[in-house]
Amino acid sequence: MNDTRPHVLVVDDEEDFCELMALRLEHHGFRVTARHTLHGGLDVLQRERVDSLVLDLRLDNEDGLELFGEVKRRGLQLPVIILTADGAGAAPLAGLGHGDALMPKPFDTRALVQWLSHAVERHRAPEAAEEP
Repeated sequence: MNDTRPHVLVVDDEEDFCELMALRLEHHGFRVTARHTLHGGLDVLQRERVDSLVLDLRLDNEDGLELFGEVKRRGLQLPVIILTADGAGAAPLAGLGHGDALMPKPFDTRALVQWLSHAVERHRAPEAAEEP
């Protein structure tokens, strides 16, 4: 049986944060895959259908913007929410599209769940319109 829950990819180098995020999002009806590196996130994006990406701006020895840029270069129509504890580091985010957002850490889980719900609904709407 296929899991029809919206699939969210969380890429953050803090494993405890990812576990907590997965528990919270799964409680609200999402299926969550967590990865702790850019390459791990790219691997999931290549192998699986993902409805939204939650991405930390600063990863251990990596820049989350690299993964964000790769998503855009590949033409993935994927809503991305970028989490940052560094407001100054958000300046280069001119590439944020209509379906993308920036959210400061710490954040309100309810606001994240609401954003994800709306983003996934918009992301899935074209697919639903194509079904017979």
